[in-house]
Amino acid sequence: MGTRFIVTKENPASMETKKAIIKVKSEEFIEFKSGTGHLRTIPTEAGKKR
Repeated sequence: MGTRFIVTKENPASMETKKAIIKVKSEEFIEFKSGTGHLRTIPTEAGKKR
């Protein structure tokens, strides 16, 4: 749900970030475990290292 807020007009994230989030399909997200639980990220080089 939080990802939806990143792509809003009011969010100061860059347009490149917003376009990358909109472009990715839900099944392409990478899920990983962190200290706060399970998180998901778009498949970027940094995200693939998790």
